[in-house]
Formats: sequence, structure tokens, C-alpha cells
Amino acid sequence: MRVELLAPQEYKRTNNFRVDLGGDVHARACLGGSIVLAESDSYEIHGHLPSGVASRANIRVSRPHALVFMKCLAMDDRYRNLRGIDHYEHDRDSARTHMADRVDLLTVQTDSARFRESFIKQFDRDLDLRACLSQITREYFARDNSPGLLFFEEHLSANPDLAVGEVSAERNRAFRLVSGLVFACPVVPRRT
Repeated sequence: MRVELLAPQEYKRTNNFRVDLGGDVHARACLGGSIVLAESDSYEIHGHLPSGVASRANIRVSRPHALVFMKCLAMDDRYRNLRGIDHYEHDRDSARTHMADRVDLLTVQTDSARFRESFIKQFDRDLDLRACLSQITREYFARDNSPGLLFFEEHLSANPDLAVGEVSAERNRAFRLVSGLVFACPVVPRRT
């Protein structure tokens, strides 16, 4: 299992994406990290080390609405190919995966109204981030031919077990799921 540690962007090293946590451990600085940290819960995991010794640790796990938010930012980052042409195919594939993850997370929610409320409320402490997310959601998900949904269709089309009609039905279902968040996320102008 790969565990990726994330931390608020304001604590990153100068000219680096890392946040020092102590010793040889570091996290990746991320926009919205403060929100995700606040919107997480502590869980104890236990197992055995490769040596066979029993081990346990407490970890913080982000709540689904915070993870959907992070997947949205990650998809935008990869779609814009901020790392350059050498990473274009990898970044586009990552954008597809982030979109598919977002749809999966929305699919398993049993109380969509409560989820939408939690999703919007998490931005009360950062209106600039709410404005950023509002812009991203409208750019990628407002119409059935928006880039986020095209990514999802590309992701589905890569599955040889799905017929064309099934891809279309899944894409339409994703549009309904995601558009519920798009229009629930109020437009807030960015502060200058």
C-alpha cells in the first residue's frame, strides 16, 4: 500500500513542494491542505511489518467530500499539464483517473443532500478556494461535453468489457452526479 502524506501549502519548504514532518519523513504541500486536514478523522491501522513484528499506527483519513475536492484540484492540475510536454500523456491519464475517482466517490454516497452540504461548508474557512473550485467545477462539468466528462468517457472507453451504449449510459450518470455538485457550489468572486 502506498500512503501519500499531504500537508497545507503554507508550510512548504522554500522553492520546493515538500513539507518537513520530522526525521526523513515529508509530505507533499497541497492547495487546500488545511481544509482537508480539518475535514479528516483519525483511524488506527494495524498489521505486521515485513519482519513479522506486529505494528499499529494512527493515521488521518480525509472525509469523502474533502477527497472529492482534492480530486477536483488534482484533475485540474494534471489537465493543465503544469509539468510540461514530456509528461503530457501521463498527466492526461492521471486527469482521467482523478475524474473516475471523483465519480466513484459520488456514486457510493447514500445521502447526497448531506454530502453536498458538507462539500460546500468545508470552504467556509477559505472563500478564495471556494471561488477557485467554483470556477473549476463550471469549466469541467457544467455541460455534457465539458472536459471532465470527456475524460471520464475516455476512461470508460479504455475498458474493453463495456459496450458503446454502456459507456454512454455511464457518462450520462456521471454528468447527473457531478452536475449536482456544480450547481450546488455557489459562485463566489475571488478577493483581490
